[in-house]
Amino acid sequence: MNCFERRILRAGWACTLVALACSRTVNAGSHSWDFTEVFSTADGSIQFIELMETSGMDNEVFLAGKKVISAATGNEFTFPANLVPPTGDKHLLLATAGFAALPGAPTPDYIIVDGFFDPDGDSLTYHVYDTFTFGKGQVPTDCINSLSRDGSNDANTPTNYQNESGTVDACPADVTTPDDFNAFRGFLDSGTLADVLESDDSDLCHDLGITIFPTEAPITLDFFGTVPNNSPSTLDVTIESAANTPGLGLTILFWNFNTASWDVVGTAAQGFNTDTVRTFAGTPADHVEVGTGAVRTRYEVRQAGIIFQFPWTDCIDHVYWTTSN
Repeated sequence: MNCFERRILRAGWACTLVALACSRTVNAGSHSWDFTEVFSTADGSIQFIELMETSGMDNEVFLAGKKVISAATGNEFTFPANLVPPTGDKHLLLATAGFAALPGAPTPDYIIVDGFFDPDGDSLTYHVYDTFTFGKGQVPTDCINSLSRDGSNDANTPTNYQNESGTVDACPADVTTPDDFNAFRGFLDSGTLADVLESDDSDLCHDLGITIFPTEAPITLDFFGTVPNNSPSTLDVTIESAANTPGLGLTILFWNFNTASWDVVGTAAQGFNTDTVRTFAGTPADHVEVGTGAVRTRYEVRQAGIIFQFPWTDCIDHVYWTTSN
């Protein structure tokens, strides 16, 4: 190989290396953004649309003036400006203001109007480059799951241009703490109602009281509260408590406003020395008073096995109800 041929070969290799190095920056445009995920509540007040640069191109920046359009609603969103590179494998997050306000939500890159698309079926178009069509029942409206481009439904994973991601609950539960309590049986050892409003190791403690019949629980406490929605779809009570001896059993009851009686909703072995957190589900139609939202939970502790100490004491650190619509 003569000197001239070696120069040509070196020049060819140099051009190849330059082309490889620049492969992520050439062909600047905006054509490689595709829809990847959509999410909506049933009423459309909380929605997001996610797009992704799918070709690994770092200069897909020229979005200014291009639109995302919903065929079903007629809503349009126009990108206000071009992007700042690099764009390769990045995401764009378009979302409603309600989504942006949710705990754990990544900051949307762009805000869209409520009900931008129809979760019962729609066709979303990005300029002339991509269309995402979905039918009735494909977009979950359970406040957790989303529809991915491959048609699957999984917990939502919105990601913005800064690569911030998260999973949101679009229907967060309302938390209600007691506004009063009554010791039906048992003698106050220490604490007040304020000690059960937070999980802070500041306890409301009772010593066992006097019983007449074997079926009666020597510690029986009633907690009263008012949930914000008087017709919720779910109702739970969570109690964090412990006793100073093993061998005790815990029974939780809800007051049934329809039958004017107590319903047992759960039993468990009581924790020994270390606070144990337990959640029990009620039936909203029976256990939330229509018109007022009142709830009542009864907490019973009784001997269920061999105990190490008598008389014994039971302590509650936290009591609260959760409801969702």
